[in-house]
Amino acid sequence: MDAYQIFIRYQINHAIPTASDIHQLFIRGEVRTIELIALMYQQTGNKIQMEDVYKQDREECRAMAEIVLTPIVVRNSVFRDHGVTSNAQTVLAASTATRPNTPVEERKTSPNNSVRAANPNLLSDVQTEEQNPTSNMEVHLSQSKTIRNFVIECDEYFMNKSKSRILTMTKALQCRKNMSWVRAVASKLETGENYEPWAYEALTDSHRHIHRTGSEVSDFVRALADPSVKTFSWHLNDKEAVLIQKCREALQQRCSKNKPEQYLPLAMVVCSIGLPTFQLYTPCSFFEKWRPFKDVTNDNIVKALFRRPGTTVSKLLDEYSPADVVVDGEPGTVELLMFKYWYSHPTKVMLGRLVEYANANLERCLGINDKLGKK
Repeated sequence: MDAYQIFIRYQINHAIPTASDIHQLFIRGEVRTIELIALMYQQTGNKIQMEDVYKQDREECRAMAEIVLTPIVVRNSVFRDHGVTSNAQTVLAASTATRPNTPVEERKTSPNNSVRAANPNLLSDVQTEEQNPTSNMEVHLSQSKTIRNFVIECDEYFMNKSKSRILTMTKALQCRKNMSWVRAVASKLETGENYEPWAYEALTDSHRHIHRTGSEVSDFVRALADPSVKTFSWHLNDKEAVLIQKCREALQQRCSKNKPEQYLPLAMVVCSIGLPTFQLYTPCSFFEKWRPFKDVTNDNIVKALFRRPGTTVSKLLDEYSPADVVVDGEPGTVELLMFKYWYSHPTKVMLGRLVEYANANLERCLGINDKLGKK
């Protein structure tokens, strides 16, 4: 069981891992995953019965206690073993003695566990990220066999977190317009919202200027992929709309002339849509690094992000290590902790195949919208 599976099962069924599950994570030093579980216990008004965890293998748990017993874990656990209680009291005393916003990463770790503590999601990466990116068809087939891909479900769950990055991207590309202009020029509205026709001066139901709305990031992707759509907004009462046609053209200018269709996966990468790259780059920093490149390939993405002349892509990937995530204060909810720590930097495997993952997410976005359109 890894963080993705634990998170989705909690969100859907409020299922909380058992003491046996926690023990397996405990002895592997998966700090972040146990903190995630601790917050699940907190949000459901429960406490981790640490005695039940320790009795699975007391010596192994005691060996990892200094690493795993963080303030989040201690505050949401019950201790009865004297030795464990002593460890827990030490953690709480240390946490109250330091400033409130001290990142958990700054806690002392033992030399033997320094790598594991610095990369606490390393083992779960092996369990979840080594699989190939899954296309829409493969998702359908896997679901028909009752095999679930929890990484994909998490990607879809957090997809709307990319709204702010879409805003940044469209501002950088200078393709935003006041909604008052849209109301003056739109000839047709594709929306599920109620509206007063008189508020839109040029409505003729023609395809001259189609304005589309949709509250999901997948709606934006669908509009970007549809050449008939001229403008887009999340809602009709938004102050601004995206000039979709101008956005499409601006992205195509940053792609190879022979492969203009690459503007779609490029947008997915830039805005981190379904991708755990939120702290690896911003849309603006990505565009700056992307300037020498045109062909949207995995190798070019790596070269752009870690530009070092004369260094091969293979060596860049070998030297890449996901950075420690530093958060001001402790994430107070399960969702926030999951997002902050699992959607900040990609694993080495995912980084080397980012375009493939982007294309798989693109297929899912378009598929999601196709299904919604048929309802």
